[in-house]
Amino acid sequence: MEKKQIQNHMPMVWHEVIESENEEPAAKAQLSDRATLVGRIGLLFLKSGTGAWRVREAMNNCAAALGLACHVDIGLVTISMTVEEGTEASTRILSLPSSGINTRLLWRLHQFVD
Repeated sequence: MEKKQIQNHMPMVWHEVIESENEEPAAKAQLSDRATLVGRIGLLFLKSGTGAWRVREAMNNCAAALGLACHVDIGLVTISMTVEEGTEASTRILSLPSSGINTRLLWRLHQFVD
């Protein structure tokens, strides 16, 4: 019997952003796509088990690289975020099914963000 994976949030279509035929840099993508990327970075850091300040720092660095301002509230397994560019804004509420610590993932994420 195959076990079904339960998702606690809407799937993020970040693969479509990266794999599109459009050769534009990510910083020129639509606001909603850039918000999705910032949220994905936050979820990956949160999944690694790191502290909220590191999650926030990574999301802010990623948002700044994409030309956005990021406002975020981080819980043990949830992220509420709003990114802004000028007069436009995009809000996301993201969650993980469980918490844990993965130091290898955290190390790789720090390399990516740096």
